[in-house]
Amino acid sequence: MINMIRHTTTTEQILEAAPFTFYLTGSLYFKGYGNDIDYFAAWSPKIVEFLSKHPPFSRTIIHDYLDTQCLEIWQAPNIHIQLVRDAQHKMRVQTKLKTLGYSSPTTEEWNLAFLLIS
Repeated sequence: MINMIRHTTTTEQILEAAPFTFYLTGSLYFKGYGNDIDYFAAWSPKIVEFLSKHPPFSRTIIHDYLDTQCLEIWQAPNIHIQLVRDAQHKMRVQTKLKTLGYSSPTTEEWNLAFLLIS
């Protein structure tokens, strides 16, 4: 299931049908626009298995998601999925950053916010 779905592509339909919750993040969450769609979800062996069984998705080693919560990145055309340690914590942090006026938090700002916001 996608939380805060913007529009539906075939790839997003796969995520929507999944038995997991994917949360919107990145420029679409913070600014309301962007070329790529970023989601995050809680890491689990089952979500890794699900993504690996759906061909548009592949695990990537090279990425620029360097915050302390991010464990793995999966991608499909124009979509990135961050698998994180604690999805609820990341949601609380990004909600707070957005209410404070951040539109593109740096890695350092994310990591500090993860420490300060419980």
